[in-house]
Amino acid sequence: MTVEGLVKINSNDIENKATKLLLHFHPSYFKHYLSTPLLSIVDFLKEKHKIIFDFDTSLGFNNDNYKLLGAFNPAKRIILIDVSLKDDLAKFNFTLAHELGHLALHRNLKIKYDETDEDIPTETATAPFFKRDLKSDIDWMEWQANTYASCLLLPTEILKTALVSCQKQLGISRTGAIFVDNQPCNQQSFFQLINLLSLKFGVSKSVVEYRLLKLKLIDDRRQGYQSLNEVLRNSKYS
Repeated sequence: MTVEGLVKINSNDIENKATKLLLHFHPSYFKHYLSTPLLSIVDFLKEKHKIIFDFDTSLGFNNDNYKLLGAFNPAKRIILIDVSLKDDLAKFNFTLAHELGHLALHRNLKIKYDETDEDIPTETATAPFFKRDLKSDIDWMEWQANTYASCLLLPTEILKTALVSCQKQLGISRTGAIFVDNQPCNQQSFFQLINLLSLKFGVSKSVVEYRLLKLKLIDDRRQGYQSLNEVLRNSKYS
């Protein structure tokens, strides 16, 4: 399979595109510092751009026996989210934002299939997005869609403001970044912050930590085990 027209843009360019959608949805969006209203954006895209959304279909499994969570069909302009995610807000939000990433970044690509191709490249499975090697065009497409999703759900300036607010709520004097080491008190504050931000933005704790690390908002000095920071440092998701 080959993909024509794929541009391997960096995370800053992807965030600019996510920001463009948020401002297109509401010009004064960044004055309110709220969690991303995905369902309102869905309604906006339905009305203004005739995008079709289906959240009631079971998508089954792919050939690697991963549960399929979402899919984007550019020809039919339809985004599908597996019905099972209705009871899992964090996974629903990230999957929907991921498919919106495919819509924003990949809707005009030309994909040519070989006879041996079995999977539809626009399908999203439950495989961890931190672990994908960037070896093929499909790997790049999935990384781009994941990056777009994290930027859309956790916009930089809104996340920074929310972080300071949560730190003050917990009585943490050093605000604006998170310091964590092996001391129990610092680890407790760290996990409380991640949990609060996860609840505020409707995403998983791992997505919050991933985004904070990418924005260099965590000073992680824990020792004795492989932190998420080390996992990301050793991966190709730079």
